[in-house]
Amino acid sequence: MGLELSVIIPCRNGVNYLPEAVGGIRRQEVDAEILVVDDGSTDGTADLARSLGCTVHSIPQAGQPRAKNIGLGLTKGEFILFHDHDDVLRPGALGHLLARLRNDTSLAGVMAQAQDFVSPELDAKAAAGLLPRNGPYFGFLGATLFRRQVFELCGAFAEEHLASDAVDMLARIQAAGLVLLRDPVIVMDRRLHLSNVGRTRGKIMQFKGYAASLRQLRERERERERERERVAAGSGFGWMAAGWV
Repeated sequence: MGLELSVIIPCRNGVNYLPEAVGGIRRQEVDAEILVVDDGSTDGTADLARSLGCTVHSIPQAGQPRAKNIGLGLTKGEFILFHDHDDVLRPGALGHLLARLRNDTSLAGVMAQAQDFVSPELDAKAAAGLLPRNGPYFGFLGATLFRRQVFELCGAFAEEHLASDAVDMLARIQAAGLVLLRDPVIVMDRRLHLSNVGRTRGKIMQFKGYAASLRQLRERERERERERERVAAGSGFGWMAAGWV
């Protein structure tokens, strides 16, 4: 039997939080290769990742989408998790997600929920500038386990969308008619701190591609909902079309 699970960590200057992220993966009690794609770090990230037992591939700084694509090319697992270096998996998360995919081969992936937390080393003034969500939420790539075939069918992450590559990919998965199961379990604690990727880019770069991808995603979901209503009205029963379940 081949390698089942690969965890890809695209990372730039991650020495502050990487040990917690890797520790959370190690505590999952599932076998997984962990690949850190070091995106031009200047703080010793690559050496730290090796000391933590990770495989490391270093590239000149190119952004997270490029790092993810390189990670896809270098890993072998049947199932793929993209994990930010500053977030932490909850105990049992990977085993739960793997079981859902093993038990239903019709699923392209399982999207569980994330929960924000403010990084505890921040003082009150710094923390006040962050806006954690009040409850758990869907839509976070790090809380989604994919089959590798998803990327063979839908292609690579869009490297021009530095701040919206995840939304763009989810829209393409939906457009391809692949099924992502929404599972309400919380699997990931998402850290908020002063150097989150979304906070360190200019607002124009951050939202230009994101807004366009999000509009496409919402329109496709509305069209699928209209199609489900048409089918239900014509046949007397509903059929769950491909897309979000």
